Amino acid sequence: MVENAITNIDAIVKIQEKGISTRIYYAIILFVAGGAMLTVVQLVGIFDEGPYLKEIMSVISGLLSSFSAFPIKEVRDKMDSIRIFRLFKSQLTMLQDRISRTPGDEQIQEQLDQILGVVWEKTKKIALG
Repeated sequence: MVENAITNIDAIVKIQEKGISTRIYYAIILFVAGGAMLTVVQLVGIFDEGPYLKEIMSVISGLLSSFSAFPIKEVRDKMDSIRIFRLFKSQLTMLQDRISRTPGDEQIQEQLDQILGVVWEKTKKIALG
């Protein structure tokens, strides 16, 4: 049961890390695309006071301003979850080692059960919302 929980914790951490990196890559791509378009418009000057300048500038400003909508709180929350799950994993590993040396120790088993319950609740919270 503990091994299964540890495997699930590893999977959850990978999912959280993937979510963070996806958001960071998305924000970087939008920012770089907006910056590149702005640079091209400024250097080439194709749209200087032309009929399309307003549309191009609104696209550029949309790309650059989307960077300001970067979900910092969400990323921070995911990073906190990763830290918490890694702490759970280390505690489960330690308790599993202790219980293998002293089988039948009710106090250790109770601690294991408590941590497994908290891991399950945290996992449900992440999965549902």
